[in-house]
Amino acid sequence: MKKSEWNDEQLEQLFKQMPSIKDQRSPQDIYQNISSKVKKKKKYTWVFPSLATAAALFIFFIIAPSILNNQESNLSLGQDSSEEGFTQDMKKSEMKDEEVAEKGIAPADQAQENSFAMNEEIQTSFVAWDAPNQQILTYGVPDENAEFIIPVSIIVEERHDINFLERMQETLADLNKTIDRTVTGLSYSPLWKATFSQGDISDTVTINVPRDFYLSSSTEEEMFKQSIEETFRWNLFENALLYTDGQSGIEMGNTGKVKEIAITPQNKRFYLLYTKEGVNQKYLVPIKMAGVKTAVTFEDAFFSMYNDFEYPSVTLKRTIPKGVTIENIVVENKNRHVTIVFTQDSVLENDEQNILMVESIMLTAKEFGFDTVTFIGNINQIGEIQFNVPMIVPFSPNPIQLQ
Repeated sequence: MKKSEWNDEQLEQLFKQMPSIKDQRSPQDIYQNISSKVKKKKKYTWVFPSLATAAALFIFFIIAPSILNNQESNLSLGQDSSEEGFTQDMKKSEMKDEEVAEKGIAPADQAQENSFAMNEEIQTSFVAWDAPNQQILTYGVPDENAEFIIPVSIIVEERHDINFLERMQETLADLNKTIDRTVTGLSYSPLWKATFSQGDISDTVTINVPRDFYLSSSTEEEMFKQSIEETFRWNLFENALLYTDGQSGIEMGNTGKVKEIAITPQNKRFYLLYTKEGVNQKYLVPIKMAGVKTAVTFEDAFFSMYNDFEYPSVTLKRTIPKGVTIENIVVENKNRHVTIVFTQDSVLENDEQNILMVESIMLTAKEFGFDTVTFIGNINQIGEIQFNVPMIVPFSPNPIQLQ
């Protein structure tokens, strides 16, 4: 290479005459600019580095001989610190992208993932629907204060190597383990020591408890009776025969020996909401109308869901929210169908509160023997319930996952 004829002073003067290339942005501005481009999945546009590269190449061809001879240069374009901050921020951004890639989530999907995480506590349904190749096992269990019974449903695959009552007994042990392992607001099933078998009549269940089984208080006795009724009524049992170690009757603290309990599949009840602080799961609870001696109508039960119901330790909340009014209720007993017509100014939205409402209405309709319900209002669908068409009532309330 030919030796350069430029001396050091001439080179210094030349540098002073060249335009200054300096990135005036702060490292934070640079990081924000790059982060936005990363999220949009666009390729980086290297504006300032490209200019710097072009200038550096131009200068290199001028001063290369001096650099090779002296091995030192005081060259400074006034952008070292800015480029250093830019490079560090780029490394941080690339590290974040690598972490996202390892998790299998595209950068543009992170906000959606966070949104899903925020909505984990929102329930999209409070009922179990009957479907082919599955069984729904519904158990009546007390709340944690033993004031009322809550039906909970477990959906399992259908099996042909075991009969229904054996499956009920087998799964009951798993249910009690779930109640023990998680904060659910529920108590153990009072039937956990019992065995179930089919009676001589198809609508009769036989319940046998061990010799040491004993109900010491009126509360335990009442929860035991209600649990039997709530556990077996969903599968249309109408009678429970009670045995202790194979002998007829179960000794109960206040009543004495009880040999039989009548089960009513449809109890003409309405549904309210049970929630517990610190528990995500919400439960629909069937309530009997207190102090009613004559036959209760569906309309009576329906309008009862506009009010709260107080127990000593907890208040069950209304399931028909404020802002919702009814224009008409059309009952077709012959067709086992009911139509609910909301007023046009009713506040109907596809959210958890309204899902609770329509599903509790459908469960209440089932309690009165209706097979289908039609909702008419200023919305097309709430949850899984379509409006303006007959919808089959759910099988039972409160599906839960075994742990």
